Amino acid sequence: MLSVLVPAARFTGLLLDSLSALQPSKWPGGAEVIIGLDSSDQNAHDERLIRAAPAWARVVNLGASEPLGPATIRNRLAAVASGDYFLFIDSDVLLSDSVLRVFAGRVLTLDEFTVTTVRINPIVTNHVSLFFSHEVFLPRNLAGHCYFPSAFIGMHRELWMRAGGFDGSFPVAGGEDWEWWQRAHTLTPPVRPLLMADLSIAHENPTSLGQLSRRAWRYGLQAHRYH
Repeated sequence: MLSVLVPAARFTGLLLDSLSALQPSKWPGGAEVIIGLDSSDQNAHDERLIRAAPAWARVVNLGASEPLGPATIRNRLAAVASGDYFLFIDSDVLLSDSVLRVFAGRVLTLDEFTVTTVRINPIVTNHVSLFFSHEVFLPRNLAGHCYFPSAFIGMHRELWMRAGGFDGSFPVAGGEDWEWWQRAHTLTPPVRPLLMADLSIAHENPTSLGQLSRRAWRYGLQAHRYH
């Protein structure tokens, strides 16, 4: 079974739109979708959105007094997931039922050492958002190893357990996925990254230079912490 695990700082309209379009009961092999909220102080707007979520969506409020960050939320969602294949998707991704249905079928035949992703395009297209997709989301080869970020990343439960979870000391998004890859590439046999290039989903990319600069600054701070 496929477990789709979505860390969310808060329950947004984009996430609700994504969930409303999904029919996981029709995906090959069975599936569950679990949303992890890291705030115990949800406002009335968030509560209305939570109640509007499809009945099949499992929403887990982790009840933290302070933001946990996506790395810790992913780890906690993995701990309560029932599936033998994990798909981590960020909450600013616009989910596609047709893409996830095909994805769910393909992962049934993958070995436990393959780590998967798809093409990630911007929801709003301009020069800045396209640049962001090209520079951030395409798989990269660093020091002889392939990496891609955790906005959409799938792996077998067994591989997740062998490599270990994301490093919860990263308080916000950025860097925690690259650190995980460093550990995953030390496994024997080595992990095999797989880009399903014929599948694509849309992401809420920055659309202005100001947004891009703030995102780059945050990622840079996180990377500096790791190194």
